[in-house]
Amino acid sequence: MDEVELLHGLVSIGSPTGRTDRMRDFLLESAGAMGLRATVDAAGNVVMVAGEGPVHIMLLCHMDTVPGELPVKLDGRTLHGRGAVDAKGCLAMAMQVASALRGTRRGRVTVVAVPDEEGPSDGAREVARGPRPDLVVVGEPSGWDGITIGYKGAVRLRYRGASAKHHSGAARRNSAELAVGFWTALDAFCAGEPPGAPEGRLFERLSATLLSVRTDDDGVTLTTDMDIDVRVPWGYDDGRLDAFVGRARGDATVAVAGREAPVLAQKNNGLVRALVHAIRANGGEPRFKKKTGTSDMNVVAEAWGGLPIVAYGPGDSSLDHTPEERLDLDEYLRAIATLRLALERLLEGS
Repeated sequence: MDEVELLHGLVSIGSPTGRTDRMRDFLLESAGAMGLRATVDAAGNVVMVAGEGPVHIMLLCHMDTVPGELPVKLDGRTLHGRGAVDAKGCLAMAMQVASALRGTRRGRVTVVAVPDEEGPSDGAREVARGPRPDLVVVGEPSGWDGITIGYKGAVRLRYRGASAKHHSGAARRNSAELAVGFWTALDAFCAGEPPGAPEGRLFERLSATLLSVRTDDDGVTLTTDMDIDVRVPWGYDDGRLDAFVGRARGDATVAVAGREAPVLAQKNNGLVRALVHAIRANGGEPRFKKKTGTSDMNVVAEAWGGLPIVAYGPGDSSLDHTPEERLDLDEYLRAIATLRLALERLLEGS
């Protein structure tokens, strides 16, 4: 299966989180045709292995996408469709590179396609409970000449406040108004955290997003719920955020629904050097990136602290989750050549 055929096949199968069975079956069939040894683990991850030997390189990707169907079309050298960037281009890249290295006896290349990176990341957590590899490349769009070394962390808050129902003309705040007050205070707090952080450097600052807000009225009580996502920079003391929430919530309850540690990988290691060399060999100038979102890199980096890890893959990440998602095929092919060269260099040095 050639590079474009594989990518087109992946993008053509809708696979929002929770509905990845067809994608799993397609991956198992495609992996076999490409000479990869494929199995499915307890979390529904498709694990595809090439080669054998003392070094273990993991290419951690995801098969799921955010919801929302988009027309799949090939427009010249551009493929449009949900997941083209985030992150089926990266998954197709990883499978092609592993297939090209399937005859090596210097090490194993394992491609893992998890089913829920856009959800609870149970697939990555299952991987993190397993044996620690020597190197990890997380398949996320960085641009073919980009290397992502950092992601912010996340604290997900669930706010619930209630108030007795009263006449709208009464001079008392209801649960909706109190919730708005909490959100406004939290947003202002985040804008100043951590103290002294430079303006405009979003990776280094706390930031909050109000994901949803809803007020229910049963005729006696008003209840307001909010889901809030707070992005946390590397090195930040979460205790400052927790203390603020405790002071500002009033009589409401605020539960932490999830917490992901930020990650900032080291650049002085063989993995990064091999990617830098490969990008330059293919005519590019390497760019190091730090992203304000999260990925499964947060999960495995926390579990396997200290191992060489980066995120790499074709595509413009500003198109993630948007109706404009599309991937330049020439960039995709260049990313395949670059990652293959980098892994060959790593395996030769083993």
